[in-house]
Amino acid sequence: MEYPKRSMHGDAGEYLMAYTFTKLFGWPCRLYGVDIGVDGETEVMNAAGKSDGDIIKIQVKSFDTMRATLFSVYVDERHIQYWKRFCLPVIICAVDLSTERVYWKQITATEAYATTGEAKKVTFDLTKDELTYASKIQLERLVLPEDAKSLEPLMAELMEKSKRIQQDIHHYDYEGIDATRAYCKELEQIISKIEPIVLHFPWRLSAAGYGALRSIKHNVRTTQNNADHDFVSMVNGG
Repeated sequence: MEYPKRSMHGDAGEYLMAYTFTKLFGWPCRLYGVDIGVDGETEVMNAAGKSDGDIIKIQVKSFDTMRATLFSVYVDERHIQYWKRFCLPVIICAVDLSTERVYWKQITATEAYATTGEAKKVTFDLTKDELTYASKIQLERLVLPEDAKSLEPLMAELMEKSKRIQQDIHHYDYEGIDATRAYCKELEQIISKIEPIVLHFPWRLSAAGYGALRSIKHNVRTTQNNADHDFVSMVNGG
């Protein structure tokens, strides 16, 4: 039986990446036995050394040596589209086997790639993109970005205030209609703060959270429509 050089290099790069993550940060790093677009994942531990369930997916590219300051890695379009569908942050790691150094970059839904066609280019700056202990803060921000920290309190506020939605309410005066419209506007303002966060950091909202958000948006629209219908009915003397 043979151990092909390509397999040897790929395995060595993955093992080195996993070792580096665990050595630098004390985070567990799991390698997958089957590669369908990602090679592994690391679980971010909090300051107490415990897990809050925050995961970063990792794709690994291994090289005998990486000489140029700007080193480009080519990836398939199908892989990029696969990464974008994750509700978790995804990074790509380039491993230099000759120096045993690991470099990393995040893959985002708005990533700008340098080429078009079947293969696209991700460029690493070897002076800036090395995985070191200093990368810890950046990686922690991937699972809890500064802009996303307000998502949980906003969702809690939305869930609490939306309890008063009455889709089948009937209005008997203009004051009641104005009150319903003001209430719906208040909920819409909260939703307008939530949606940009979810767009850029989709992994921060659970499946149940997505379901609740969709349901509340539907209920708000229905309540508004009912208020508008009652308003027209009153104007027409109904």
